[in-house]
Amino acid sequence: MGGGGRGGGRPPGPSGLLAAGIMARAGIATTVLEETITASTQTRASTLHAGTMEMLERHEVPNLFDLPYTLNGHYIGLPLDLSSAPSPWAGIRRCPQPELVRRLAAWARSHGVRLERDRQVSRLEQTASSVRIRTVSGHQYTGRFLVGADGAASTIRQTLGVGLSGPAATRSLVRADTKALGLRPRRFEKIGRLTVTAAALDTTTTRMMMHDPRWMVGQAVGEGEFLTAWAEATGETLPEGLEWIDTFNDGATYAELMVRGNVALCGDAAHQFVPIGGTALNSALLGAEALARRVVRHLHGCPVSLKEHADEAPATAAREARRLRAEARLIFGLGEDIRREREAIAVQLRDDARFRADTVRAVSRLEPQLVATAPLSAGR
Repeated sequence: MGGGGRGGGRPPGPSGLLAAGIMARAGIATTVLEETITASTQTRASTLHAGTMEMLERHEVPNLFDLPYTLNGHYIGLPLDLSSAPSPWAGIRRCPQPELVRRLAAWARSHGVRLERDRQVSRLEQTASSVRIRTVSGHQYTGRFLVGADGAASTIRQTLGVGLSGPAATRSLVRADTKALGLRPRRFEKIGRLTVTAAALDTTTTRMMMHDPRWMVGQAVGEGEFLTAWAEATGETLPEGLEWIDTFNDGATYAELMVRGNVALCGDAAHQFVPIGGTALNSALLGAEALARRVVRHLHGCPVSLKEHADEAPATAAREARRLRAEARLIFGLGEDIRREREAIAVQLRDDARFRADTVRAVSRLEPQLVATAPLSAGR
């Protein structure tokens, strides 16, 4: 509160911490309210792109250069060399979400951000110049502005009465972690009707992801069902089983309003994107930074900064949603038309230097939006 707040049903996330730290660095007294008592140890995302790294460096988040990285990226599952990205941060950095949260929390505290845990928001009221919230535990806070970064099931968004727009989910996907060693790396590899991915999350854990068109949206996939499908697709068995499994979908929805009065939404509260190529995490961080800069200007007396964000943020989210739906179709879809489009894009990436450079910049988050799929996939 004051500059930023958080209160929903999810463990601490990086977008609210980043926004709070940016505001605190600008001299705004900021408190972050976290629902949970302890931070989550589960990694839901770990990919940081060059544009995001540049942004974190600008805000002097420390110890960025120790993150492991690779120059081997992808576009709709097709290999993409990121070494030509026009950035000192070319490539993909890996920072598991719990570690990113730890780093951002320490950075935010170092700039004066106050973090309070076990503070689930239950009520929100605002006037023309202030916001007041009450927590389930009876605590009350008043500030000039509230940033709601409280996850996909955002209490703040629901309290504001803000609905969601964008394409609803049409596919169910599963991600899972295993300690099994020796799994072959895969990147959106199509095997029959199945699409599978496997990559090292750290030195001891492999993150797997799979899509089976037979899985119904909204129905959780169990460990046994996942392992059976994985063995069917790859021939690999995992006698050790899974450490974690999570069913999600390819929905790409966003809040119809990003700002209402003295309250704004960011992170998963503002948009829920399928995590293709790190989209969900990088969009959340870059969006939080854009919002925080405008909140700072607003609190320092600039009357148009929030209107700029209110106008631009939903439009940006809508473009991202359309792009993600087009990419998901080309990654997970079946049929001869899909095969032909993927082959055409592969040829373009190989033979068209301009297209390849544009795609590298876009994947690296060095442009405001990704546009490469639009000519081939519009309207599908």
